[in-house]
Amino acid sequence: MKKSLRTIISIALLLALPTPALSENFFEGQPYFGLSAMLAAARNSELDDATGSPDPTFTPGAEVITNVGYGISITGGWLFDANWRTELEFSRRSVALDNITGPSGTASLDGELNIHTAFINVARDFRGKSFVTPYVGAGIGVALHALDIKTVNGGAGLPGRNPVTPAFQGMFGILVEAGEDTDIVIGYRYVNYYAPDYSEFSYDFVDFHNFELGIRFYPEGW
Repeated sequence: MKKSLRTIISIALLLALPTPALSENFFEGQPYFGLSAMLAAARNSELDDATGSPDPTFTPGAEVITNVGYGISITGGWLFDANWRTELEFSRRSVALDNITGPSGTASLDGELNIHTAFINVARDFRGKSFVTPYVGAGIGVALHALDIKTVNGGAGLPGRNPVTPAFQGMFGILVEAGEDTDIVIGYRYVNYYAPDYSEFSYDFVDFHNFELGIRFYPEGW
């Protein structure tokens, strides 16, 4: 996990380094807006602490298993030149809970985890003569978690918890030109939510693998 965070932060710092092209073309660029849908899969992370949970299955080292869920993101950004861009992104990821498995056995769960995140991203588009443009980027932000465990093994659940955590992401993919002012986005994102504490239990981190399909608009007249 630490290696993944270091990689994402390193990419963000490298992408954020000022370049002559970026500074010269700041006022020659243009805004853009995007909308994406995602398949979101939360990796099965081990509990770091489990004090006060209603079921003995909630012990350090146990894993909460989730189903594949969905995500959506809305972005607004600035394209400095043909390659460099920065953007503000608002996203939501939602996965349903399945069970918790650990040294004490397995307990079924009914509930869901929703995470709302605001990111500042920096990205590099490798534009050329082709209608397909690869890209790579990184982002840092803040996340609001909404965990709702309705039942544990059909019995009592847990009260809703809403911790706020730092968030980091790395991304890569391709932009496919669909028109003079429109690109189709096909990509992958790795998102890490650092050290969420849900009171009754906590994690060192929660991370998501996301497969993205979206669209990006570049307003005319810029």
